[in-house]
Amino acid sequence: MQEHRRLAAIMFTDMVGFSSLTHRNEALALEVLKEHWRIIRAVFPLFGGKEIRSMGDGVFLEFASALDAAQCAIRIQQTLQDHNSGVEPERQILVRIGIHLGDVVETAGNVNGDGVNIAARIEPLAAPGGICVSEDVARQIQNKIDLPVQKLGLGDLKNISLPVTIFRIILPWEKRLSLDLLSFPFRRRKVQVWVAITGIASIIVVGVFLIRLFSSPSSSNIQRLGILRFQSLTPESTSHLSPMLQSLFVEQFIGVEGLGVVDPLSLNNLIDSSRPQHDEELLRAVSAAQVSLVIDGSISTSPGGGYNIQAKLLDPSTGTISLTQSETIAGESELPHAVSAISSSILGFLQLRLLPGGKDKDLRPWIAHKSVNIEAVNAFIQASQFIYRGEPGEEKYLRRAIELDSMFIPARIWLISGMVRRGQLQEANEQYRFLQSIESTANPFDATMIEWAHAYITGDVPAQARALLRALEFSPGNNILLYNLGRVRFILEDYRGAIEAVTQTIAMKWPMSATYYLAAECHYWLGEYDAAKHVLESSLTVQPVYMNVYGLLSLLSLNGEDSAEALRYEDLFYRRSVELGSSQEDASALLGSLSASHGFHLNAVRLYKRAVATRPSVPSFQQGLGQALAQTGDYHGAIEACRQAVLLDSTLSDAQLVLALALDKTRDTTLAIRHYKQFLLLDSTSSDADLARRQVELLSPTH
Repeated sequence: MQEHRRLAAIMFTDMVGFSSLTHRNEALALEVLKEHWRIIRAVFPLFGGKEIRSMGDGVFLEFASALDAAQCAIRIQQTLQDHNSGVEPERQILVRIGIHLGDVVETAGNVNGDGVNIAARIEPLAAPGGICVSEDVARQIQNKIDLPVQKLGLGDLKNISLPVTIFRIILPWEKRLSLDLLSFPFRRRKVQVWVAITGIASIIVVGVFLIRLFSSPSSSNIQRLGILRFQSLTPESTSHLSPMLQSLFVEQFIGVEGLGVVDPLSLNNLIDSSRPQHDEELLRAVSAAQVSLVIDGSISTSPGGGYNIQAKLLDPSTGTISLTQSETIAGESELPHAVSAISSSILGFLQLRLLPGGKDKDLRPWIAHKSVNIEAVNAFIQASQFIYRGEPGEEKYLRRAIELDSMFIPARIWLISGMVRRGQLQEANEQYRFLQSIESTANPFDATMIEWAHAYITGDVPAQARALLRALEFSPGNNILLYNLGRVRFILEDYRGAIEAVTQTIAMKWPMSATYYLAAECHYWLGEYDAAKHVLESSLTVQPVYMNVYGLLSLLSLNGEDSAEALRYEDLFYRRSVELGSSQEDASALLGSLSASHGFHLNAVRLYKRAVATRPSVPSFQQGLGQALAQTGDYHGAIEACRQAVLLDSTLSDAQLVLALALDKTRDTTLAIRHYKQFLLLDSTSSDADLARRQVELLSPTH
């Protein structure tokens, strides 16, 4: 049997949601499938697409070129988008499309080969209504289509031996759609836990660095700093200032953690006794005395009057200069100010590059950019103090870092994640567009994290996971990345995978409380309550304790029917909340929300009632109380609380839905329909919207 081998562009399509629609309404599913085939088969011939075979609700096509395949895919999605805008949601058609350019073999009309297999594996990676392509396709179509092509990262495709780099074609409406959908995951119970976790640590960048920077170093980690006598380049007018400069610099560095400043008199005697003939001999003598860092410098008069001071930080063992700083002053009275300015820059450099115990692997990627402004990174560190402790206040420091160094990519990446968390989506997109404009200057690690930032904005959790795994290739075992990978897996409900991601981090006692909380949440949703409690209790020595650690310990104590212990942890939750600036009633509502998300509805009712009693005019308190009461079966109480909530804020969609459901349960059909419809005006796309529409249809015929 003759085989024909050729290079071809292969496309696979698959209709999203067909199976579930078939289970709900088989007749409708067949109608929608028929319409799907009518629409997409009209497009194939326009681009020379050859249909190899159909597979129920998908099709396998061959094209002469990658460009033909891509243009066909775009036209299909555009046509379906137009179709969907004019039909009811249950009749809308969403299709995933995957394309690869590769070697295929035709035998008796059948087309097979690696090119076919890869295209088939790429298709499921596309979003509903989206297009994913391999790197080979992306290379062929770049600059030949009007739409952007975005790199997603390496895809580990099933039964494909080598990883394939995956790209997606960004369709005109996709950004708008992703922003609209971004808030929907927050409606689900388990994602409320994710929000709590993300609130403290989704933008942790240099948390470990703070521990290194502010903890007491062991003697083996202390850097011995020697400050040499400054050379007078114009002896007749500056020689008397040389010893004064040495003394002023010594004063600036004495008392800095991690630094041991060598006594200047002893250092001078050492140098004088060794009688060095040139600089290399001087440095050898200093290095032999176990001095690991040296500040050497000079002073001279400037042509316009005043003095020029220059200082160099160098390694005496190699003579390598790490940093050079200079200041020009008008007169001797300004010497202290000049020394302070130079010392501040040197100290900033030391804190970033040398003092934190040896260029910790978790920190190295974030401060690897050689041109980064030291003051900008110090602002970055100040931001991380707030982030690390789970306290508000980081934003202004991240913005300051960007002001000081507009090319400081990590600051923008983590500012984006905070913006997304606060709902500042427009500005997050603006920051991302700037990152795109400078991505060509980024190192591979930063480029990968730019991909992560985009996935974070769009709410594409699998893409976040792929970016983090790629980043871990550049920084293996990086605890910051592993924590965030665990968080992503938690959102995807891969609890074992999330635990696996942070197991090593916890075993090494990484000092970040939220990591333990994440692992405990995973154990909780797996039903492993003792393991969850053990992890949380082991984190109590990690300061500062993440507030929800106390909250979950309280709930686990309730689960174990230890009410006294539950109240003790509840009290600690309140204390920590107040430390962070919350009021007692806000803390009650926060703990009520945590209780409700974990199924402790009676406890949630108690806590929300406490919050409402103090501040009844807060709509979210009333809404939370109504939701908790409904879960306990107290529908009349739920109606009263949710009515108060919507009177205070009619845009609270959850309150409208709970009110409708509670009225439905009490057989107040007319009012139930009214509030279902009010809910649909606020939310017409979520799974809850499908529920509301069904209830309206069921109840309406009787009225």
